[in-house]
Amino acid sequence: PDLFDHLAATFGKYAKQIVFEVTETEAIHDFTKLNRLLAPLREAGFAIALDDLGSGYSSLNTLIELRPDVVKLDLELLQHLEEDSPRSRLIRHILDYAAGEKMLVVAEGIETEHQRAIVTKMGCPLLQGFLVGKPAAPAWQNAAQINDLP
Repeated sequence: PDLFDHLAATFGKYAKQIVFEVTETEAIHDFTKLNRLLAPLREAGFAIALDDLGSGYSSLNTLIELRPDVVKLDLELLQHLEEDSPRSRLIRHILDYAAGEKMLVVAEGIETEHQRAIVTKMGCPLLQGFLVGKPAAPAWQNAAQINDLP
């Protein structure tokens, strides 16, 4: 609880711009507890993302039980992607489900024009990867400087 109070006090002004990621690669055994822990962040306006969807043991169950605001498709799921394949059909189903549940979807690991073309044609709204932009240092170096941001 102290951590959530600190986050709200320090970053609350920027809550709508901050997304906390829960990685799907780790087995989540107690969704009730996890959702209870995340509730104060959601109430403060922070978004929750399910990272690495498609890489873990219980992806679909995690997607349903966590009810994230954002779903990040794992780069392994997007490797060797062809336009009309079982892999691309699965991704389209995930995109349809996410749209119906009002979740944003991010395709991770987009490194080639071929990958970009396929996922955008499927309707994936957001892309992440070296093709889009390389990792960069943050605009601020420590939490104290966050108050200096516009």
